[in-house]
Amino acid sequence: MLRNTFAAALFVALLPYQALAQEAAGGGAYVEARVGMFKPDDNHAKYFGSAPELTFDPGWAVEVATGYYITDYFRGELGLAWRQTEVDDLEILSVDQPLDESYIGLFTAMLNGYLEVPLVLGGRGVRPFIGGGIGFAYFDVDIETTTGSLTADSGNFTFAFQALAGVAFQLTPSIALTGTYSYLGTTDTESGGLDGLVIKDYRTHTLMAGLRYSF
Repeated sequence: MLRNTFAAALFVALLPYQALAQEAAGGGAYVEARVGMFKPDDNHAKYFGSAPELTFDPGWAVEVATGYYITDYFRGELGLAWRQTEVDDLEILSVDQPLDESYIGLFTAMLNGYLEVPLVLGGRGVRPFIGGGIGFAYFDVDIETTTGSLTADSGNFTFAFQALAGVAFQLTPSIALTGTYSYLGTTDTESGGLDGLVIKDYRTHTLMAGLRYSF
């Protein structure tokens, strides 16, 4: 009798923690919107017989994603993102080239997989995660020098890959605030689609804040 009473009391005492654990648990399907900033690494490109060096200003990024929790610890998603940045400086043969307004835009469609660890901290569900993804990228490039030493105004598709890490804070059982870092890279572009310009080993670092809704 005493053992049953103790078990019942323990069950009642743990009810709040069970509710928190449920709040921290992953749901089924979800959608998420993210906004943030990114910074591409300097790029040593190719342009016919020259090797221009491109540097970039920090740019802005937006992303929408839809995914599904396969288990409480693993989820997969499709993410569609746009990143855009101004070209800060262009050098050809170590000589600065005067630029008109020039930018590089990058659209990506990525299939991502994540490993999550559900935790309960400070009365809220917290889910740190790591992940990776593969997909394709489309470059929208508009680079023009005032002297005509380089002109590229077209687009090109490449293969893309990324590594991801971040954390989700559960605001309600269905709404979470997220923070995500991604390291994104692409393979070299083809010169034919960029008026002779080849963008080599494009790499970016992106920080994004997001809002996730689970069904």
